Amino acid sequence: MSKNLITVCMVLVALVLPASAAAFNEPQLTSEGILVPKGTSVTATAVNPIFTTTTGATALVTCTHAHLTGTITKNQESTVKAEFPMGSAIFKGTGGTSKDNNLPECTSTFGSAFITVGSALCLESGILDADDELLTTGCTEKIHFIVGSTTAGECEYESTGAVEADGTTGGTGTSITTRDTSEGSGMKLIRGGFLCPTSGALKMTFGLRTTNGEPITIS
Repeated sequence: MSKNLITVCMVLVALVLPASAAAFNEPQLTSEGILVPKGTSVTATAVNPIFTTTTGATALVTCTHAHLTGTITKNQESTVKAEFPMGSAIFKGTGGTSKDNNLPECTSTFGSAFITVGSALCLESGILDADDELLTTGCTEKIHFIVGSTTAGECEYESTGAVEADGTTGGTGTSITTRDTSEGSGMKLIRGGFLCPTSGALKMTFGLRTTNGEPITIS
């Protein structure tokens, strides 16, 4: 096939497909209008993160605060990535201090509870993702976290896939909201007693900032 014929075919495909299908996602991270360089330290903070039933109808665990500290590992070639090492994710509530992680406990359907994330977290968006779509994985593994209480003991969960989220840009940067469905942020129980919910989904909105407090926009 000649180059001219290939070019004609590409033009015809672009004309036939809707704009949303023909366009590629080309994300980039900026702060105050400047591209955020690789190696920049960042924080992700959420208010009132919730672990719900897979339908999202009932809150299983409710915290008041979640905080992650990580690093931008890529911000070029239509791909953005940030990595949060294992142990950098902190979930807190208004309860007493947990003897397991020395943080204020969250509330749950089975009493006060602590949350410990047992994997690194990688946040990314690339050319094949939908516009403003971000995915979080356990980097080289699935996401693992433990919900523990004196009533139910330790309940360990594993992600059923990448946690999907949508970015919404406003005056204070981009807010990233998880899709709180079984397909979007579903978790399944892999260890625990009969009081542990067998599955659930994450529901949280967090903002991404540099460690200097400057909001980061994903565009």
